[in-house]
Amino acid sequence: GGAWKQEGKLTPRPSISSDQFGISVAIDGDHAFVGSRGDIDTERQSGRLFIFRWLDGSWTQTRWYRSSHSDTDDAYARSVDVEGDWAAVGAHGDSEKGRDAGAVYIYELRNETWGFHSRLLPPEGKAADYFGFDVSLFRDRLLVGAFGDDQNEIRGGAAYVFRRSGDEWKFEQKLLAPDGGRHQLFGHSVALTETHAVIGSHGYPSLGRFSGAVFVFRRTSKGWRH
Repeated sequence: GGAWKQEGKLTPRPSISSDQFGISVAIDGDHAFVGSRGDIDTERQSGRLFIFRWLDGSWTQTRWYRSSHSDTDDAYARSVDVEGDWAAVGAHGDSEKGRDAGAVYIYELRNETWGFHSRLLPPEGKAADYFGFDVSLFRDRLLVGAFGDDQNEIRGGAAYVFRRSGDEWKFEQKLLAPDGGRHQLFGHSVALTETHAVIGSHGYPSLGRFSGAVFVFRRTSKGWRH
């Protein structure tokens, strides 16, 4: 029961015109992460990440980040997720493995301070994969969408599972739609629990062109299975 009441309104420091602050959000406990697309007036769209913490009865900005490999149109922080001491920040426009191949930045909370930990690149990455367009964390696993992946034809899409072992995030498995095809955009949205991975494919022709579908995978002793 009860009603929801506004507790605060978050705004970034520094603030830039056309920053598009709030294009992505995530919260866990006393920590909130907010992405901004970037200063589109200069056509950079490199993106920024803002971190807030609940302190003394209000939300206070504690840090902000740019990509450590910042470049035009990186789209850093277009997707964010945080759980416990770990956070994932997508940069689907990263071009290290080709234009718009994508990347994901991992941050860790240590001694009450968030700091950069590592940068994940798609194991089979190439141009226009858009790896990192969406991300989802659950405990020691990370699910990353890459709707531009071409293994199931052009923009059929894929999703990647990473698992944390000790202090290192390692690739675990690539997920594909079992009957994937051209422009199905599998991996445009993703969500993860301990036992299930849910992956949106809004281009899937279930009831006609672009009617869409959602695929559910279960974690088994032999890996993730549809």
